[in-house]
Amino acid sequence: MIYRFREDDHKSFEKYVLVIMKSVLQSLIDKQIDIEDAEHIIFSPRVVNELYEYNVNKEIINIVELGNELQDVKVLHPDMLEQEIEKLYTKTIYLLNNNYN
Repeated sequence: MIYRFREDDHKSFEKYVLVIMKSVLQSLIDKQIDIEDAEHIIFSPRVVNELYEYNVNKEIINIVELGNELQDVKVLHPDMLEQEIEKLYTKTIYLLNNNYN
């Protein structure tokens, strides 16, 4: 299902992206998906580029960029992976609660 947003409905689009990120991060926390799945869904350079094109809030883009680095964390600092996922989840929830209610 593809949801189409009106050009003037920018805030709804950003909220939609945050909800997807929240779901993906929660699924990572619950070990329902792995990092590769998360990369296919949202955490990819392609998505970052598209978010820049749509002039999305820089804080949202930052979370996606950090999500791109989770595979590196897994390889280089596996003991920190869960903590990094939790940080991204907390940032996502913060943005949702404070900017999009």
